[in-house]
Amino acid sequence: MKKTVRIILTVVIVLAALYFLPFITVEKTDDSGRTWRVPFLSSFVSDDGSQLTYSSIRSGYAMGKDAANAVHSYEESKCYGTTYYYDEDNDVSFSGYTVKSGFPSSSVSLQYTAGNACAGWTTNDEIAWPFGSIDDVDVNTTPEEAMEKDWFVIQDDKALDPVIWNEFSNHVKQGVYSYVRTMIYENGKLVKIVDIQNMETGYQQAQTAAEAEARASAEAAGEIDDSGSLIRVWIRTEEGTETKDYIRISDLEEADGSKPVNVYQKNDDQAEATLLFTVRS
Repeated sequence: MKKTVRIILTVVIVLAALYFLPFITVEKTDDSGRTWRVPFLSSFVSDDGSQLTYSSIRSGYAMGKDAANAVHSYEESKCYGTTYYYDEDNDVSFSGYTVKSGFPSSSVSLQYTAGNACAGWTTNDEIAWPFGSIDDVDVNTTPEEAMEKDWFVIQDDKALDPVIWNEFSNHVKQGVYSYVRTMIYENGKLVKIVDIQNMETGYQQAQTAAEAEARASAEAAGEIDDSGSLIRVWIRTEEGTETKDYIRISDLEEADGSKPVNVYQKNDDQAEATLLFTVRS
């Protein structure tokens, strides 16, 4: 009798564990012959081209934990503000999952997009992404709203949040790839927006003979510096937006405490300076 009770208790414990606890992920083939990593003890339900759905008698909690492990087993990358997990074998990028708890079965759906969602994405893209296009900035943005976004604000020639500029300037001097947006107001009106990005050019990572030749030519012309960085500037006014590339930026403090922000297209002492704006605290 005691032995029977022990067996029953053991079975109950095992079943409870299978139902409630996360276990392992396994590989299963769908109706199209593709193999996916999915939660343990689950069955294929559907694939609508952007979402894989599996069901199981296990709890929604257990299915969710196993789904997370399945998704995270692939190559992780971040782009467009989203973290993706690339499954090279099936050439899809998973972005997350949803769980529906129920009885007698629960289901989990794995969201994906075809291909490698982050193919071609660079450090420069990742840095610029949070700022968006300069052309999308609302011209009715107030100085207070701009500062809430951590944008650098100059109002009637005075910097309202100089720490933003100082941080960007220090990043550039340290060779850190970074981005700053400057909103310039006069008499309460937004008159100019200046975006500056310290970019990685890729010259320093030349892999082919053509790339190496391009780097050598650019160096000879004084068009890149030793770090391979590039200063890209977007300027938006009422007349429109223009974009130009430079190789150097300077904000040396003058006797009156002001800092003219100049950019240069040549890397020599005689290079002509282009004034973007002046920082006055």
